[in-house]
Formats: sequence, structure tokens, C-alpha cells
Amino acid sequence: MIRNRFSGFVAIDAMVSLIPILLILIILIETVSFFSNETATGAHHQKIFNRLVGIADYVVKSGAVVEEGEIRYPNWIDEKKLNAITIETLRDGSDLSSLYIGVKSPSLSYSVCIYRIVVIGSEKQIKQLFVCGG
Repeated sequence: MIRNRFSGFVAIDAMVSLIPILLILIILIETVSFFSNETATGAHHQKIFNRLVGIADYVVKSGAVVEEGEIRYPNWIDEKKLNAITIETLRDGSDLSSLYIGVKSPSLSYSVCIYRIVVIGSEKQIKQLFVCGG
């Protein structure tokens, strides 16, 4: 019986070539998982941003604007109407966990915050209207 003295080298060579292939597969799977999580997080922030834009549009175009008869003045905010807006209703209707609407910078940290330049009151002061949520 003739024995091949190089048969052991074939097995070792196969094992050594499998190690880089397995490492490449592991790195590929981790990379796909990372980008999948980043995409999900980005989509969540975009959804919150879109809802806050809708709320800000409502506030500056009809919710808290100065009205004289049938005429509405977009971006001219009546402070009494701004304070009368029920934030809870807007928050629940937009499916947000938290919501802030005001001309002062929010004291709490929100995941997404936008602002609109508005005119406030009869003195017509130009300020930022913050709409923040998460």
C-alpha cells in the first residue's frame, strides 16, 4: 500500500484558506447589520422631523396666527393663541412621545428640534418659534 505523505498538507491548506473566508463573511455580516441599524435610526428621525414640520406649519399658518376678520397673517403669532394651543392633543395626534412649542429655547433635550422665524405680538418682535419633539 502506497501512502501519500502530502495528504496532511492538503487538510492544513484547506483549513488555512477557510479562515480568511470566514473572517470576510463575519465582517460582511457585521457591516450589513451596522448599516441596517443606521438606516432604521435615520428613518425614525426623519419621521419625527416630518411630523414636527407639519405641526410647525399648522402653528404658523393657522393655529396661532393673528386674524383680523377673515384675513389670517401667516408667521405673525398671537401669544394668547400660542399659549392656548393644546400640546397634548397635537402630541397624541402626531404619535410623538414629547412635544414642545414655544418662543423660548427648550430647557429639556429633545431628539429633533426645528424652529421658524416668526413675528410675535402687536410689538411685532422677530423671534424664533421652537417646535421640538421625540
